[in-house]
Amino acid sequence: MSHERQRTGVLIVLGMMTLAFLGSAAYVLLGNPFEPSAISLPPLTVGEAPRAVRLTVGETGLTAISAADLHRTNLPFTAFSADGLSLTRDGQPVPFYVDGEGDEARLYFYAEAITGTLDAPAVYWLAAGEGEAMAQRNARPTGRKSALGWQRKRWEENRVFKGETTGADPWLGQVLYAPGTLQFPLTNIQPSGGPGRLLLRVWSGNDAVGYPDHHLEIQVNNESLMSYRWDGITEVTIPVPLPPGLLELGDNTLHLTLPGDTGAAGDNIYIDWIELEYESLLDLAQGQLQFASRAPSIEIANGDEETLIFDVTDPEAPVLLINASFDEETGSLTFAGDGEQRSYVVTRPLQAYQPAISVSPDWETPLVDPGWGADYLVIVAPYAGFEEELAPLLAAREEDGLRVAVVNVEQIYDEFAFGRSTPAAIRAFIRHASEAWQSPPPRFVLLVGDASYFVRNRAANEPASLLPTQLVFTEAGGHIASDSWYTLQPNGAPIAGLAIGRMPVQNREQLQAIVEKTLAFEAAQEEVWRRRALLVAAGEGRFDSASVQLAEWLAESGFATQQLSVSEGEAIREALIGAINQGVGLVNYAGSGTLDAWGAEPILQNSDAQLLMNSDRVPVYTTFSSLNGLFCHPEEASLAETLLWTRGGGIVAAVAPSGRTFSWQQSPMGEAFYRVLLSGEATTLGEVLLQAELEVAREARLRDVIHPYNLLGDPALKITLPQR
Repeated sequence: MSHERQRTGVLIVLGMMTLAFLGSAAYVLLGNPFEPSAISLPPLTVGEAPRAVRLTVGETGLTAISAADLHRTNLPFTAFSADGLSLTRDGQPVPFYVDGEGDEARLYFYAEAITGTLDAPAVYWLAAGEGEAMAQRNARPTGRKSALGWQRKRWEENRVFKGETTGADPWLGQVLYAPGTLQFPLTNIQPSGGPGRLLLRVWSGNDAVGYPDHHLEIQVNNESLMSYRWDGITEVTIPVPLPPGLLELGDNTLHLTLPGDTGAAGDNIYIDWIELEYESLLDLAQGQLQFASRAPSIEIANGDEETLIFDVTDPEAPVLLINASFDEETGSLTFAGDGEQRSYVVTRPLQAYQPAISVSPDWETPLVDPGWGADYLVIVAPYAGFEEELAPLLAAREEDGLRVAVVNVEQIYDEFAFGRSTPAAIRAFIRHASEAWQSPPPRFVLLVGDASYFVRNRAANEPASLLPTQLVFTEAGGHIASDSWYTLQPNGAPIAGLAIGRMPVQNREQLQAIVEKTLAFEAAQEEVWRRRALLVAAGEGRFDSASVQLAEWLAESGFATQQLSVSEGEAIREALIGAINQGVGLVNYAGSGTLDAWGAEPILQNSDAQLLMNSDRVPVYTTFSSLNGLFCHPEEASLAETLLWTRGGGIVAAVAPSGRTFSWQQSPMGEAFYRVLLSGEATTLGEVLLQAELEVAREARLRDVIHPYNLLGDPALKITLPQR
């Protein structure tokens, strides 16, 4: 491989029964309670022959792709069968069944969705080659038949992100305050008149002296079923038995009530999900059927001769059941079970779920190729124009003597996660590069593209997660965004010599602005404004003291410092905007803050960005206390992002937390950062932060603090100190 810049471009005992239940699809509620989780993918690319086709699924159940759909991808294959196609997931073979001829033929497989709100959707990988045909079993009906089965339905509403929840799913639904009642529709139910069970998953958000903190009353169809009490800030799953005959055909209603009689100052809960397990009439008019039964023979209403039946008791080895009996007079379909508890999927062909289809290009150079090597590794989101906007920066880094490699994140997903867009793939690739690249291994990793902590877009007008971050649970902040996670060793300590940063951009214009400011900052190393530092404190004792101490350190290193504090009664907003417009090389804020502002009564906020006219005199911004670096909010921009995107002013880079930290963590981190910076031990912003992380990581109790403090900007941004 050439030593010049490397690029890869294309772009789940109910009563006496133990249910061997198949998992059913979870739903994301945004108005419509039965709208499947949205999957956002690039459009189907048709062009040169791809190496594979990615089939991304959002629902568990029988899934199909037609021969016509596959031909549109231009995938070269010899036969639309297991003789010519291979279907895998995470590298493991997935059995499939092909029915029909020509373009009308369809390939059926049992897909298991990944429905966690922090997880990327499941991807099945379809490529040319020899695959695994699904096993078949004779299901000609014999013995006593039953038209009943056990079904499960689940409703989940993801509208509020509560990072402090300790479970794997911090996205919750409606909040219920005491005294109050919430009503939920349980629709599309086909009950047999038998028993059932309701499961409720809730998060309680308050803690008080005494027991209990919470009291929840549960009714279904106006019948009181349970009065449940518990204590503390916690997540609980509440099982509610449903007596026979309670459920009605079609629509049912669940009422949840907090009476407010616990004696606590307040009582509130968030509804995570609702799950219903019940004995059901089996009717294909509902759509694809997923159910469990131990009957010797099973009867399905509204079937036909084309209906497909699968035993999915072992979801990794589904079995096609053949020779079922269809009664044209009654429209019923009967097939044999085996008298044991089994899980089944029954569907008409057009009721099969459709995957989202995209293609995996034939990437020019595999990432495991021994010819790879780079000091400066750039991982780019697949957004048209990003590489062009990066070109001036890449050229400058090459002039600095750095060997540059640019990698499309889609290639990383394909080669390290079989097409699944998970942060784990990026981490695996970075570790591979750090360990296997010899000429040379990376010193800097630049991530180009914004992230969102909702991995599936909720609405078309909300920012996409172009390049994901990892949400790490910390004691102080709960689930917070951590790009540092990508470059940590298995023991949780940073990889020495590997600095990481992100340009959190959503479009070309934002990227262009950051690139231009990066180059302008480095070109002004000798300018007077680069030797000025602006220090702003929120007017609380510890913040003022920290700001004064930092001013002394900076002055000793040759910086001309200006200090502003709310406690001094200054017209602080005008003063700080004026100082920034005049030109400073460094801005630090010590004080409480929010996503988009400094202070409870905003000293500086997003809307102030339009007042910044500092042109090319753009400072590095640091804060070790506020939340200004929360770059993965799906609906709002953080202050750091806004200042980075601002054209004609703003900042060039930011070191700021993406979540809350303890005060006893903030000081060591901030002190370590500025000690490294002012010592001259590191000459780039990314290496300054890395050395500070290595320092605090020596103390185990401080290791969590590595995660919130992310670098937004170029990790190779050159930092020069004033002449003393």
